[in-house]
Amino acid sequence: MLGCVNFSGRPWLNNIFHGGLLNMIIWGLFFSILIYFIIKAVSSTKTKPDYCGRERQDSLEILKMRFANGEVSKDEFRKMKDVLIES
Repeated sequence: MLGCVNFSGRPWLNNIFHGGLLNMIIWGLFFSILIYFIIKAVSSTKTKPDYCGRERQDSLEILKMRFANGEVSKDEFRKMKDVLIES
């Protein structure tokens, strides 16, 4: 028959190449790699928070708002801004 492989005298080769252990290993590797890339693609689309930069930016914004509202003087604003930028 065309496309039929028969390893006569070696029945274990028929089992390995036609639905046996090797076939299961290949499909297992294929699905493992597929699942790995799907998980990697999904997790890379989620944004990871940048806590250090975000907190500093939020603090600067609050300080700017307080300065704009007149709650902080110009000298206090400069001192506080320098402290926030250094940390």
